Amino acid sequence: MTLSARREITRKEAAEYFRASKKGRGEILDRLVAAVGWPRASARRQLSNALTRRGPAGTVQRKPRPRSAGYDTVLVLQRVWVIAGQPCGKYLAPAMAATLANMDAYAGTGSFGQVRSCYGPAVKEQLLAMSPATIDRLLAPYKLKLYPDGKSTTRSRKNRHTEQISDHDLRSR
Repeated sequence: MTLSARREITRKEAAEYFRASKKGRGEILDRLVAAVGWPRASARRQLSNALTRRGPAGTVQRKPRPRSAGYDTVLVLQRVWVIAGQPCGKYLAPAMAATLANMDAYAGTGSFGQVRSCYGPAVKEQLLAMSPATIDRLLAPYKLKLYPDGKSTTRSRKNRHTEQISDHDLRSR
């Protein structure tokens, strides 16, 4: 019997093997030992390895996870982040409850701005349950839009060539 035929038989039996009871597993092992000719321990090992992935992880298509936060939650999170002073998620997560309480207290002064209609008990619950990593991940596109070149206190080096040309032109005149 060829190796590919043994693998095919083992793969067919493996799905049934993991659903079966202990007695059923013994019967499946007996059938496999008789059909393939492996020792019992090898047959058991081959059954447990038959359903594992082989090859690189990139070939496996993963099922996308459902979104944990809705669109309204992301909008309110962006507003909370700006009001809190634009901290990273590590510092915003523990301060989220205090910031939301403060925004609720001063809601009449426009602390929520345009996202007031999006804010509700479900959104508040989602914001308080967010981890720092989730906060950073949800804010990443917004931060990129606000600061496309990053925050910097020094001037951008993108314009250095035009500065040199204009300085050179001024000296030659």
